[in-house]
Amino acid sequence: MRAFLKTWPRTIAVAALAGAICAGFAWVCLRDSTINFLAHHSRGRWIIFPSAVDTLAHPVANLDATFRRAFVLENRPHAAEIKIAACKQFQIDLNGVLVDRTKTNNWKDISTIDVASVLRAGENIIEVRVLNNDGPPCLWLVLTADALTMPSDNSWQASLAGSAWRPAAYASIPRFPGRGNPAAVPEKMSDSVAAAWPLWLGFALIGATILAITARAWDRHRFTQALSGKPQLALLFIAGLWVLLFWNNSRWIPLYAGFDARSHLEYIRYIQEQRTLPLPNQGFETYQPPFYYALSAGVLSICRLSIDQTAAFLVLRFLTMSFGIAHFVFIFLSLCLLFPGQPRLQVVGLILAAFVPMQIYLSHYVTNESLVAALAAAAIYFALRVVIRKQSSLSDSIGLGAFLGVAVLTKATAILLLPAVAGALAMKLIANRSGAVSWVRTLIVPLSVCFLLSGWYYCWVWARFGTPLVGNWNVTTGFAWWQDPGYHVTSDFIRFGRSLVHPLLSGLAGIPDGVYSTLWGDGLWGGLSDAVSRTPWNYSLMIGGYLLALAPAALILIGAGSALRRFLQRPSTEWFLLLGFCVIIASAFLFLTLKVASYAQIKAFYMLSALLPLCSVFVLGWDLLARRHRFLEFICALLLFLWATNSYASMWVRNSATTHAYNAERWAFEKKPDRAFSEAEKSVEIDPSNETAHRVLSVTAASLDKLVEANEQARRAVDLAPENSDVHRQFSAVLLKEGNVDQATTEARRAIILGPENPGAYQMLFTCLRQSQRDNEAVNVGRDALAVSPFDAEMHYRLGLAAGKIGDFATASDQFAYAMLLRPQIVESEEKLKTALAFVTKTSAGLLQLKKLAFLAVDSPKMLNDLAWLLATNSDSWSRDGAEAVRLAERACALTHRRDPQSLATLAAAYAEMGRFSEAANAAQHSIELAEATGESSIAALGRDLLVSFQASQPYRTQP
Repeated sequence: MRAFLKTWPRTIAVAALAGAICAGFAWVCLRDSTINFLAHHSRGRWIIFPSAVDTLAHPVANLDATFRRAFVLENRPHAAEIKIAACKQFQIDLNGVLVDRTKTNNWKDISTIDVASVLRAGENIIEVRVLNNDGPPCLWLVLTADALTMPSDNSWQASLAGSAWRPAAYASIPRFPGRGNPAAVPEKMSDSVAAAWPLWLGFALIGATILAITARAWDRHRFTQALSGKPQLALLFIAGLWVLLFWNNSRWIPLYAGFDARSHLEYIRYIQEQRTLPLPNQGFETYQPPFYYALSAGVLSICRLSIDQTAAFLVLRFLTMSFGIAHFVFIFLSLCLLFPGQPRLQVVGLILAAFVPMQIYLSHYVTNESLVAALAAAAIYFALRVVIRKQSSLSDSIGLGAFLGVAVLTKATAILLLPAVAGALAMKLIANRSGAVSWVRTLIVPLSVCFLLSGWYYCWVWARFGTPLVGNWNVTTGFAWWQDPGYHVTSDFIRFGRSLVHPLLSGLAGIPDGVYSTLWGDGLWGGLSDAVSRTPWNYSLMIGGYLLALAPAALILIGAGSALRRFLQRPSTEWFLLLGFCVIIASAFLFLTLKVASYAQIKAFYMLSALLPLCSVFVLGWDLLARRHRFLEFICALLLFLWATNSYASMWVRNSATTHAYNAERWAFEKKPDRAFSEAEKSVEIDPSNETAHRVLSVTAASLDKLVEANEQARRAVDLAPENSDVHRQFSAVLLKEGNVDQATTEARRAIILGPENPGAYQMLFTCLRQSQRDNEAVNVGRDALAVSPFDAEMHYRLGLAAGKIGDFATASDQFAYAMLLRPQIVESEEKLKTALAFVTKTSAGLLQLKKLAFLAVDSPKMLNDLAWLLATNSDSWSRDGAEAVRLAERACALTHRRDPQSLATLAAAYAEMGRFSEAANAAQHSIELAEATGESSIAALGRDLLVSFQASQPYRTQP
């Protein structure tokens, strides 16, 4: 009780801080319209289209899902209403009538709509069309009509972007890759443990032998004496193990391995060749601060290497390895400050820092993450020197500011360290009642040095983009993207367990699983999207290692509780710094996962800079548990040895069939078929019973037109794995290339049966049917393909061609529109869309089709312009709507800031259709001036033709 009375003010303060953070996150989730969070509402449930999990990034584009349901009423209701919320825009069609709705400023608000007047006795059909540009369209709805209550649930049917109809799925239930999905994980935890346990037994026997031999030295006093003054030997030994690991792996890991490797390399190339810095919108990764990329470019230039040379990749990976070693060196030095005179605890913390898998796998890639983590660790080390020592030196303050500044200039996440450091320094100064000189030396100097080193860059970005922080997910960069699932629900924050059963890609299950899987293993395969092309680690050991990692994870949780209790009882500046940084970086991480609701955004290594606090609380947990009994300390040491050895071994890349197949896939992706073929041959030589090796060899042989060998290898793969969807798909591809269309069709159908989520199988069957002139069947297969992969622009385009071939121009125009939205840079989609619409507008349903497409085109200036032009100038009156043309043309002009002469010409035609000839003439004149200034003579000529019509008070008409 006495201890509580002493600590209750601090306990209340910490609880209040935690409550404020939770309240802030709750407000963001429930009210911020830029956050794709689906709040729980009573009665109805959020539903989505049940497409297969797609690990690829999707462009920001407005795609729509239609949700429909038929229901029967005995009598026409006296009162009926719909309560609805949709992510993010919606239209309701009830019995063929578009229902008016109340406008809401926030899609998270529930709208209430009276629909009694459009309901009828008997069967009623409701269709809700939902539009979303950065995630899957989601719907929540409850319809009440007298005694009937009909919520949104999985009894509804759904179609996404013109796909085949499927039963709707609940958004709150996570989806995982199924049979045939490129991201389907072949390994299972049970299989991995069965394969790994003999090796684990060997590791455990080695560890137990080492501990038994040194049993007498394990006495704390004697063990401490043995290590006293010599813990650096452990540091040198572990660094040597790292060098050995990287020397081995450099032979087997291909050039472009790692998260966004090509984009990082392009950034380095730009600096090396242009000798200047790119703007954040000049590349996918150029939003990152430049220090790592400038350093890499400088090192390559000194070595006289270009980014395309193999030696350059080795140099860059050597740099990343060096940063990783520097990282755990600074962690060790900091542990020496935090636990002075306790080398046993220092070495324990060092082992965790050096062998935690996210530290090892990330250091194999070309990335700025390892460098910023090392710099942050160095900054924390100097901050600890300042706060622990009674009198700080000016050199420590300058060193702190320098490492902080360079860290912030390496990655923006280092900014999160500033408030924790500043708070700890201020806490020390206040506690010591320091004078002005101490405040300047201890606080002002490091912050000033930090700003001098890094502030210029953020001011430069701020001056050009209106904000100092720009991400590649922002629309302003031109690289905006999203990935599955595209939204979050409440259970995503508390659900855990899949990472202990199916750890790879377990971020699809929720945030805790995603963090665990990327902390204790390469749970995202180095950022690649399919199982074959992932980094060739030893996945049997890695997956089993997730079970072994429960031991260090438990010690971290125990230590975190101990650290918080100690801090509440006796606050210290060093633990304020460490715990405060953990809270800040964890909060920022959670916010980022909300802002970019992607399974791949849940990466533990985004918090790699906080590895020192993690190791510190691990040491506390170890000390708290191990000091209770010598046997417990022995068990903890044995488990730590087993985990660290397994972690190291799981990252040791072997000369295996899988490794060569992986390399063949990567070389094929780089358009180097000869090298790919050579690697595929080695894969088959090493393991002739591996069906993947034969399939990859077939693929590479076919790319070199070695059809006899391609056929032979494909048949062999089918013989080895007759239930594998991919081998049948590849066999179909070879047969089609040989001209055997009928058998190719049969194999493609077989591939779909075996792998219902295999998009390549659907594409293969679609191609076979088109070549057989069976276009009606091809259209149906295309819709099935879109049900699996609705964001495939190429499939939309090809389906549009097939639909046009059979005269279904409404479907063709829809599909060309989707292709145009997903890949606006492809001119063919726009031209085909114009052609399809020219046919559609000749029918009585033409106006309805144009308005349907207008719902999609809200953010596409090109499509808005084309639709508005048809609505304003079509020679057939039933396909014109002047008011809608004005609305669409004004939106197009707003999106282009009235700087596009074509959009202005269309606006002029729309005004004329409404009889607003004065405004039409002004818009046409503006269009002519802009077109002449930019050299667009055809648009200038069109503008002059428009003026002639307007001067005669005649709207403009296109020729049939």
